Amino acid sequence: MINLIAYLYNTRIVKGGRTFITILNEDLIMEQSIRFEPNSLQYVLNPMQYGYKVIIAGSGQLSFTS
Repeated sequence: MINLIAYLYNTRIVKGGRTFITILNEDLIMEQSIRFEPNSLQYVLNPMQYGYKVIIAGSGQLSFTS
């Protein structure tokens, strides 16, 4: 489990194919969604709070850095 609470994180695809990341708040309302293509840019994730859910789907491998 990754602790992403209250921090800004950069994320990028490091390996593989198309990958999606979706962040839901505690009420399951979508806060952010990003589609990564191979060789796509680095993106900044919105700050999250306790209870947020992160869903990652696809064939790529993502890297998270603060």
